[in-house]
Formats: sequence, structure tokens, C-alpha cells
Amino acid sequence: MSIVDRIKKHWLSGAILLASSCISATWITSTELLVKPRDFTIEQQRATIENLEEKIKNCQAKIHELEKQPISPVTSGGEPEPAPIPCRLNNLINCSVTKPIYSVDRSFSTISRDSSGKTVIDFSNDQEFSGVAFLFTPALDVRGFTQLDISCTVTRKFTLRIEYKARVGSEIKEVTSSDYRDFPATRRVSTIPMPLKYDGTVDEITLMFYVKGQASQVAIESIRLSK
Repeated sequence: MSIVDRIKKHWLSGAILLASSCISATWITSTELLVKPRDFTIEQQRATIENLEEKIKNCQAKIHELEKQPISPVTSGGEPEPAPIPCRLNNLINCSVTKPIYSVDRSFSTISRDSSGKTVIDFSNDQEFSGVAFLFTPALDVRGFTQLDISCTVTRKFTLRIEYKARVGSEIKEVTSSDYRDFPATRRVSTIPMPLKYDGTVDEITLMFYVKGQASQVAIESIRLSK
């Protein structure tokens, strides 16, 4: 019997065999073209997600670590405070290192520099006082001077007391201070004289805001000794 006759006699089996071959070839082709690329894409995305989750955990750990660190004086541009230099009649804020004084969750005080070079103090007293210390190295000689002139703008009225401190042995102690003085709110730079009576050197001049409930922004243009 010829092949043609066999096909004619068993045409149904041949058709089933041919269909099975086509289905098998189609399944293999679909797997290669569709399933494998999809699985590869899923694996890539899973790896990307795991990588991002790891980065998020690292960032959260760093944030938690930074939150535990004490706040340090900063400037608006992130640049360090200028190195202290000998100073007498110069603008005192340009030759000092500043340090905020505050109580966490009870008051705050921040120091920055604006674009014009002014030293900007923001403070708010809730349940405690706050302030800003200007530190001098070497000690500042104030002999012969009778007042400290502060030129600034003020957003809200506040009361100020200036304390002068000097190194006594291994400690820094207050040696004299000014009376309390009200600073009015003003958008224009005004100069407020603060009387000074001390015949010696000081290592620190501190601006103290003692009145509870007061808050203001003080942009200081200069702090100078005068006679």
C-alpha cells in the first residue's frame, strides 16, 4: 500500500498528529517569546524593590542617628563660622564664634547668616529662657569702653539682658551684666546702646532672652564697643 493510500485510510490519526505538533510548537514559541521575558522582568523589578527597601532602611537609620545629635550653630549657606581673630573696635559678630542657648522642648534659639551677611537670631521662649553666646579667642579687652552698640532689625518686641563672662581658673563665669532693655519691633536698622561697666577682658558676651512667651527674629548688622 502506498503512502498516499495510508494517509487516505488513516487521515484522522494524521490530522491529530499534525495538530499536536502545531500546538506543541506554538506552546514552545509562546514560552520563549512571552513567558520567559515576563519572568525576567519580574525578577528585575523584585531586585529593584529589595534594593530600594534596603536604601530606605539605611536612610531611616541615619535620620534616627542624626536626631540624637545635639544642634550646632549653622549658617544659612552651610559654611563654617569664621575663625576667631583678635578683635577690639571691629564688628564683634565678625570675629566671634556663636553658640545658641536653649532648652529642648521648652525654648529654642537658632543662628544663621542671611544673603547680606547679617547674623540672624530666631528665638522662642515657651517655658524656659534662651539666648546666643558670642565666644572670643583670645579674650576680648573691654577696658575703656562704656557701652555696647547693637544695630539690628526686629520682627517682634522683646526684652534683652547682656551678660559678660570671663575665664576664672578652669571655668567661664559671669563678671558683669547689663540691665534689662526692651527692643522695639522695627523693619529699619536701629542702634540700641547697652551700658557697659567692666575694666578687664571677657571670653564671652551673651545675649539672653529671659521673658517667657516672647519670640522674635533679630537680624544683627553689627555689635560694637564704643566709648
